Amino acid sequence: MSHSKITLIILLLTYKSMLCQFSQRQIIDTNATGITEIIATDINNDNLKDIIISQKYTQNNKVSYYLNQGSGSFGTQQILGENITLPVSLASGDFNNDGWTDIATISQIDSELILFMNNNGVFSSEQVLDSTILFPIDIKVTDIDNDDDDDIVVIGDIELIIYYNDALGSFSKTIVPPGINTEYYDLIINDIDGDGFNDIIIGGTKTLVYKNTNGIINFDLQRTNSINEPSLVFLVDLSDFDNDGDMDLIIEGQNQTDLRWYKNDGNGFFSLEQIIENNGFNCESISCNDLDNDGDVDIFTAYPQIGKVVWYENDGNGVFGSQNLIYQGTIPNTKEVYSDDLNNDGLIDIIWSQELSIHLNNTLLSINESDKNDIFEVFPNPALNKINIKSNFKGKLSIYNCLGQSIFRNLTVLQGHNIFELNLNPQNYILIFETDKTHFYRRLIIH
Repeated sequence: MSHSKITLIILLLTYKSMLCQFSQRQIIDTNATGITEIIATDINNDNLKDIIISQKYTQNNKVSYYLNQGSGSFGTQQILGENITLPVSLASGDFNNDGWTDIATISQIDSELILFMNNNGVFSSEQVLDSTILFPIDIKVTDIDNDDDDDIVVIGDIELIIYYNDALGSFSKTIVPPGINTEYYDLIINDIDGDGFNDIIIGGTKTLVYKNTNGIINFDLQRTNSINEPSLVFLVDLSDFDNDGDMDLIIEGQNQTDLRWYKNDGNGFFSLEQIIENNGFNCESISCNDLDNDGDVDIFTAYPQIGKVVWYENDGNGVFGSQNLIYQGTIPNTKEVYSDDLNNDGLIDIIWSQELSIHLNNTLLSINESDKNDIFEVFPNPALNKINIKSNFKGKLSIYNCLGQSIFRNLTVLQGHNIFELNLNPQNYILIFETDKTHFYRRLIIH
């Protein structure tokens, strides 16, 4: 192998090693146990994502929130309701179109769908919308009929229910015929066939597809049969793993040990693409997001039987590597995960339980390597100590060595021709050029 090819491989590996660096664990609440779901949304309209959780068990049985105070810090637990017997899931949406985010949850024992309405950042006491759901399992909020308001979707033990919103916070209930008699375990909603309407996929004794046709939900046998998966599917999620513009499917099956994803053909029919993990160890929660900020969707999850919080890196084509350990949590309580940008730095941070914890993302900002040398050019390369940079933009230049250590930060690059005397040691470097509109990186060799 030539010297140039070896250098290129080393630099690529170096660059990848700099990505997805999570901060040390920050415990938000040591007393938040029995967490059944975590979400993040802005509930006080300060442009910061707050954390909302549901908790079960006798001493908890509550829904609460933690206000984001900026820079990744959160306030103390604020209780929305604590008389909810086994709130196993929660979701958020603006149910009355007043510009404030409301919260919905379900009580598994009391068979209830409960709303907490948000009035200028102050929540009402619990409002029971329905008390006849047979053993509710999961809840999601989406605009099912594309009428610009938030509808509610709930699965019970053996039923799928749509609550259509009239845009003022009043709902009409529709029970969708099951198609196949089965228990329901998990729920995900997205547009799988590109028609602009959100479809529903449910994990049960098999994976079930419910097609949305102009706001009306019906069981879809053909699309259901396209998913050739093991029985007992306890987790389902949808995301575009291979960057082809449609929603692919990830499921966890085979007695909760097998994490795999299925490719969408663009019309909502799925075929097995990759078994990501053969030893999933009762994976109950998953979050699909771009964790390393490289433009593709990675996977973040937890394995309670071994107490691990892990993530899987996507190579951009839907091929996932082996698990990367983020934290070794407690067994068997490390269960729920979520991801979002918590400190408005453009990077996806992670939340997990228990204890309720976050890791801020320290990944370098998103970088696009461009082959258009007329936009951003570095020469000569290899170089001695002096380099020339021609750029169509004004920006800042940072330089990292092969260990990912910062050598120079925020050197000013003017539009046009720039000359830098760097006095760098002979080795390989990564140059990162940032403007208001975009980012570039270049590999640099110093002799």
